[in-house]
Amino acid sequence: MTLTPNFDPSESAPEIYIYNYAGSLAYTYQTSKTQSSPTQDFRLTDLSFTIEGNGAYGHATVIIEDNANVLLDTTLRRKCLIKREWDIQIKMGKDNAGLQRWFYGHIKSATVMRPGTALE
Repeated sequence: MTLTPNFDPSESAPEIYIYNYAGSLAYTYQTSKTQSSPTQDFRLTDLSFTIEGNGAYGHATVIIEDNANVLLDTTLRRKCLIKREWDIQIKMGKDNAGLQRWFYGHIKSATVMRPGTALE
């Protein structure tokens, strides 16, 4: 069995874009694999998503490490700044030219887990 010519067996890298209610870009996650100078507003620790059809739209789970408290509102009992129904786009690609949107949807919940306690 031979591989397809010019086949790149390396894994795809994610890019995540989170937009607020007004449609403005609020948070970005890019990697050096797809961008020469990537923007990382947070540290991505886990990503999983499913794409379905026939009325089932799929879902995505994004786990973010935020040790610098960039995504927390410290005035309102430490609630997350990412709100319900904000838009999220996940693009995947092996390089900038090959980026394609794999997931688009609305954020249904954003929960803050306290370090060491696993409590909200």
